[in-house]
Amino acid sequence: MLKEINNKVVLVLEGGYNLKMISEASSQCIMALLGDTQKVVDQADPFTSTMEAIIEVRNEFKEPWTGLAAEIDPQIVARCKPDPKSEDKKKRAAEEAPT
Repeated sequence: MLKEINNKVVLVLEGGYNLKMISEASSQCIMALLGDTQKVVDQADPFTSTMEAIIEVRNEFKEPWTGLAAEIDPQIVARCKPDPKSEDKKKRAAEEAPT
């Protein structure tokens, strides 16, 4: 891949709250750029809020980056689960609502 892009790459990883995960993500990105795709990463079901954010970003950038125009696998979308934080907020709001 590096040859195809003339060795010019910028990698930006956001969300450095978990140093172990950031180091793993950085390592995986670099290995992918070098063409090493051997490591299998555990897959977790995505949160609904995460999938919504991914879809929003893909829709925003699919014109200039045509690779993002492909649909997300419906099986992945079907595995989405509610975000525990948003569920907690809904529960607290319901408990605090006047009766």
